[in-house]
Amino acid sequence: NNNRTIRKIFFRKEFNINKKNKPFSCLILAGGLGQRLLPITQNIPKPLISFENTPYIYKLIKKILFYNVEKIFVSIFYKKRELITSLKKNFPEEIKNKKIVFLSEKKPLGTAGSIKLIKDKIENLLVINSDVIFNFKLDFLFDAHYEMKNYLTIVCSRLEERIPYGVIHNNKFKLKKIEEKPSFNYLINTGIYLTSSKIQKFIKKNNKTQMTDLINLVTKNKKKVGLFPLNENIIDYGTHENLKEAKKNFEKYFYE
Repeated sequence: NNNRTIRKIFFRKEFNINKKNKPFSCLILAGGLGQRLLPITQNIPKPLISFENTPYIYKLIKKILFYNVEKIFVSIFYKKRELITSLKKNFPEEIKNKKIVFLSEKKPLGTAGSIKLIKDKIENLLVINSDVIFNFKLDFLFDAHYEMKNYLTIVCSRLEERIPYGVIHNNKFKLKKIEEKPSFNYLINTGIYLTSSKIQKFIKKNNKTQMTDLINLVTKNKKKVGLFPLNENIIDYGTHENLKEAKKNFEKYFYE
């Protein structure tokens, strides 16, 4: 106010609280081996790695519940007992009421194979890798997906790659030009997608399927695949380097 005193503090979660999204369910991919994080993942599954003294999957589930999700599916394989025990302890009501449902893989099914395990018919299915830390509002993703009428929407982020050398452009042995330390910009996959359970028809039962292969197959079959580029910060903690960065600057990547 005019006296330069704080009257009220607004938290991010207070905004859009009355907005109603179309009904949706979510699949959290939590069955990975976490091999790039060895030896940490020898004793703990990657989704239970803590940030600010709380396993990340707890924070992720709470964020998704905030958006009035109908059901959360959690695909599990590696150290599944630890995950089941931990989630049952911390989300007893949601599991009892089948708001949270486990999809147990008998063998690793890749980043897309577990979609086939869902028995429900779902118009809007949000698929998220369990190690992706993000702070954008899901409302915006839903709006873009509906407006563009996509069969599948891929959340992507911008990556700038700098080459620390002079790059030569040539025609065989003839120099065309040399470019000093150029930079290139790419859109990269973040591991978050919005689709429907209809996409199951492109997945073979009990077959290991990677999301990249599924996307290429969907595109080959003339289905509309759209992009949702982010300006917000996002990171996956699937490597030691990214885990260190995420732990150091967690608030940069995640809002409650």
